[in-house]
Amino acid sequence: MFCSKCGKEIPNGAKFCSNCGTYVSSQIYQQPPQQQYQQQQYQQPYQSVYTQPKTLLQQLSDKVKVEAIMWISVAGLQYLLGLLFLLFVSIPYGIFLLIIAVLNTLFSVRSFKYCREVLVHPVGIVSKYEPIGGLIVTLIYNLLFGGIIGIAGSIYGFVLRSFVMSNRNQFMQIEMEASHFV
Repeated sequence: MFCSKCGKEIPNGAKFCSNCGTYVSSQIYQQPPQQQYQQQQYQQPYQSVYTQPKTLLQQLSDKVKVEAIMWISVAGLQYLLGLLFLLFVSIPYGIFLLIIAVLNTLFSVRSFKYCREVLVHPVGIVSKYEPIGGLIVTLIYNLLFGGIIGIAGSIYGFVLRSFVMSNRNQFMQIEMEASHFV
């Protein structure tokens, strides 16, 4: 018999699926559902450890990737404006815009790395997003030098933090389970 949630084989007499922990009820299959079987073929090894919470981790990874794309877009605009200011308006302001663009580029690269890392090594999620000071500083310097797009990127940082904090208990559970497998 096979689990109705993950499609893994269930030994006779088992009350819970040994793979995902789902309670074995009358909704078991004699054969694995085809859709779930195809899905399992593409799963990476770490995903089987986080069967239920992986959706939450994937959501976080996707949100971090959007954040990275937003910041690289902001940085691109700031590079362009910085060069224009250097050439035509104010050299000091242009240099400052270029410095902010570099900071936002670094932030984007860090976010791109983290969107992959959080899926493989989901530890320290809550402690990464709990502090709010960095978000406030980012908002301030983008209010001054990032324009509307910079402000949007900063606000998205608060949305991302809110997502993690509203799912704090689930992320802490994921972190606790992940620390057992390290």
